[in-house]
Amino acid sequence: MKPVAKYLLVGCSVLVLLAIAGVAGVAWYVRAHKDEFLTQARKVHSDGAQAGKDLTEARCIDDASLPIQQ
Repeated sequence: MKPVAKYLLVGCSVLVLLAIAGVAGVAWYVRAHKDEFLTQARKVHSDGAQAGKDLTEARCIDDASLPIQQ
């Protein structure tokens, strides 16, 4: 096998291993913080439901066209 082919094979193998490690790292992080994510999602959902109860259709459309405020 030519040296260039060996270097390409090794380089691609390293990239694949890094990609696998990255996916595993993200999966670990999400599993470690899933309770926080679920709590935050439930709070946002309930806040949205509460805000939408008293909203008229026209006001909803007006609010949807406004930029998001942090």
